[in-house]
Amino acid sequence: MVLFNRRYNWTFTTPDMEENQWVEGTYTEETDSWVWSALDFGFVIPQTSRLKATECFFYDGYVYWSSDATNVPLDNTENGIWRSPIDTFTDITTHQKLFSMPNYDDVITTLKLDTNTKTIVGAFATNNSNPINGIYAAKEYGAGEVDFHYVSTDYNLIRLNSINEEGYFRWDTELSNETKTTTLFLKIGEDLFNNL
Repeated sequence: MVLFNRRYNWTFTTPDMEENQWVEGTYTEETDSWVWSALDFGFVIPQTSRLKATECFFYDGYVYWSSDATNVPLDNTENGIWRSPIDTFTDITTHQKLFSMPNYDDVITTLKLDTNTKTIVGAFATNNSNPINGIYAAKEYGAGEVDFHYVSTDYNLIRLNSINEEGYFRWDTELSNETKTTTLFLKIGEDLFNNL
């Protein structure tokens, strides 16, 4: 069985080069072991590339990922949510952009899919900085209506949990003006954010 995952390979000497890698893991059940190797896209992935990913998931033969393509002046063509057939993932001509973030320097931090509602949900930070207080939700696996919502900047959405039995996504948040955490629940409805 072959699975995909990704990791960051940060460099501080050349911040725009060798920023990150996608790696492919082959699992052997008999020995319960993994062998990992970097995927070759034909170029080194800079932080301005759509392949600078924060999270990914796999569904129905596709890999979906959130692109944290920052430092692209006045241009949000590379940031947002993308997908590609898993078998042709290293061929960037097969990449399909589903939607962009509102601003070119928005940083996507989380990505979840609910197959019951066919909705992609996640959080993002504006202006390439904290707090993380923007929420996006996209219907039809990102191909349908997309909505963006901002909560108070007192909240920092640090962790998104999968949808629960009652139909709510749950964010664990830090309160920027206090030393405690709080919880935020979201239920996707007709207007996407009808139960925030």
